[in-house]
Amino acid sequence: MAERLPVAVGAVVAVLLQVVVAPNVHVFAAAPNFILCYVVAIAVGNARKVGYVMPFVCGLLYDLLGSGPVGAMAFVCVAVTFLASLAFQALDNETLFIPLAIVLVSCFLAELGYGLLMIACGMDVSLLDALLQVCLPCGLYDTVLSMIAYPLVLRFVLRGKQQNEMTIIDTGID
Repeated sequence: MAERLPVAVGAVVAVLLQVVVAPNVHVFAAAPNFILCYVVAIAVGNARKVGYVMPFVCGLLYDLLGSGPVGAMAFVCVAVTFLASLAFQALDNETLFIPLAIVLVSCFLAELGYGLLMIACGMDVSLLDALLQVCLPCGLYDTVLSMIAYPLVLRFVLRGKQQNEMTIIDTGID
């Protein structure tokens, strides 16, 4: 329970940032998604012990606070959490490049998935317009925020657990 408290506090902070800050920091058509950034950072930073309740609840709060269909961002957050943690476990080589590459791909895939769900739910926009005017700029914005959030999550929320839980490879040298 004590190790889940910082993750829950971080989720509350992400939701508060989404409610208070996100509506005021639009860059052209791009709006930040602090909840997605936090979910991706937790999924990559704690890939071996990732949970799916927090991403679902945070995504559901995003849907309830926004104007999109209820459940779309909840689905996207759970899916991106699963895929990012799976990719990190498969590709981790203890460098900084792999987590940042997974964060980048995860943010763009999440925005693409959310855009496709919005179109499937009846949003009157063409696929090309959705990709070029919403998914691409929002994915870039979320990627930059996630790359800022990732080291903060490692330092303050997970407190270095990723480094402590890594498997030590036996080289046979004594």
